[in-house]
Amino acid sequence: MLVEKIRNNHAAGDVDWDRIICKIDKELEIADYVQFSSNSCLLSVGCTWWIPNFTAAVNEARYKFKIIYASFVHDLIPILAGNFCQSQLIHEFTQWIYTTLEQSDIIFANSENTAKDLVEVAKSVHDYESSPVVCKLNAKPLLQQTKEISTISKNIKDYTLGPFVIYVSTIERRKDHLLVFSAWIDLCKRYGDDSVPNLICVGKVASENDEAMQFYNSNPKLAQKVRIISDASDSDLHFLYNHCLFSIYASRYEGWGLPVTESLYYNKIPLIANNTSLIEAGEQFAAYFETGNKNSFIDAITHLIFNSDYRRRLENKAKSVQPRNWSDIAKFIISIIEEFVPKEENRRFVHKISPGVLYNFSLNNSIDIKHDNLRASLFRSGGAWHKAEEWGVWTSDTKASISFISPIFGADTLIYLQLKSPSHNVNTHIKINGSFCHKLNFNDCSNYCFKLPKESIERSGTVLIEIINLYIQDLSENQGSDTRCIGIGISNIMVCSADDVMSRLSYIERFGKINIYM
Repeated sequence: MLVEKIRNNHAAGDVDWDRIICKIDKELEIADYVQFSSNSCLLSVGCTWWIPNFTAAVNEARYKFKIIYASFVHDLIPILAGNFCQSQLIHEFTQWIYTTLEQSDIIFANSENTAKDLVEVAKSVHDYESSPVVCKLNAKPLLQQTKEISTISKNIKDYTLGPFVIYVSTIERRKDHLLVFSAWIDLCKRYGDDSVPNLICVGKVASENDEAMQFYNSNPKLAQKVRIISDASDSDLHFLYNHCLFSIYASRYEGWGLPVTESLYYNKIPLIANNTSLIEAGEQFAAYFETGNKNSFIDAITHLIFNSDYRRRLENKAKSVQPRNWSDIAKFIISIIEEFVPKEENRRFVHKISPGVLYNFSLNNSIDIKHDNLRASLFRSGGAWHKAEEWGVWTSDTKASISFISPIFGADTLIYLQLKSPSHNVNTHIKINGSFCHKLNFNDCSNYCFKLPKESIERSGTVLIEIINLYIQDLSENQGSDTRCIGIGISNIMVCSADDVMSRLSYIERFGKINIYM
């Protein structure tokens, strides 16, 4: 039933869908962790920055089972076009792309442009050459195709009595609806309302405060000539593509541009901005205008509206477009994974830590690439963590793990941790590399230093810190709205050689008193 609901594009508020998701959530709560077989591959086909501790879970799976991890990057808009994004998204995406570049054995990109962006970002962030596999999303749309007019929404029927053009996209600043709305008013003034086709915008409104929506709501002319449909069904969209004169896609930055591919599939010419991957999606079959240039847009759309011979020539040319099936794209991805032979010397199951650097476990709140703010998430392993906060991160279970590769050989290692106690009832032990177990005493000092003798570090340099919580605080007992169960929290970590006097003094100067365990 789940697959059927996905295929049929379930509607918001669908009781059956909500029931299925609730059942899945309950099953996951009691399910054991998956046991990967050798040579397994975990493929992430979408962005996962919104999933708490996804990075830590992948770390554990890669370390325990030596799996291949493959990820699919659809764009780098929050980094390269961050002026179109909210700050929180930029912060989370920056953290996500930082760890994705480090963890992934294979990275797929949905266009040559996205691949180029990935190579540039990998070079600037990690100073290494990334080699993404391009997997273009030039696929046939999975829309319910019907000839039954009775399945079409009434408002769609009303809006499409005369000639119309469609713009399929979320209404947000990056998509440049403001340019399109402004141009529509100019077209009506120049040629008259009856000569200009209606515009139907299909997509959710990201914000009524968006400049385009404010412009739309303040211009009565737009209410007559432009319709916004936020709840179109697959059947509606199929009908609109089939009967429109052509489509528009004015976005200023895209990873691929699925509406362009969809429009060409229906043999309707997309008028698109000449930027990023839109040029790849439209190839020689689309009509183009200069990004953000209203005069260029008006010239191009005037040609499409009033020169039907020109439009038909483009449509005849576009008949040669042969989009792939989604199953073909899936087969391509699988073939790349099956042919992949990992170079063990290049694989990072545990990540390197630099001596004398203070790494913060807190939520990233910067648009800049700062290794000490971003890298710490790579040291956390497993699912026993809550989402990072401004100060750091809480553990969520009786045992949480931190692991890294120490660069220190031939000398004792000092590990500095800044911890946070959830209550006075804390009973926590720290185990390092399986043998050194310390019961923590929590007082007015939250800074701890542990000495790791040089002979206890593996030849690989791997250090495993296990945080063992013998008491878990249920926050719902005191804070009804917060149902988390938490153990000890951690704010930061620093590792240095016992001989590194400067790093030790720097830590003391910054944090003062330290609980020392030797």
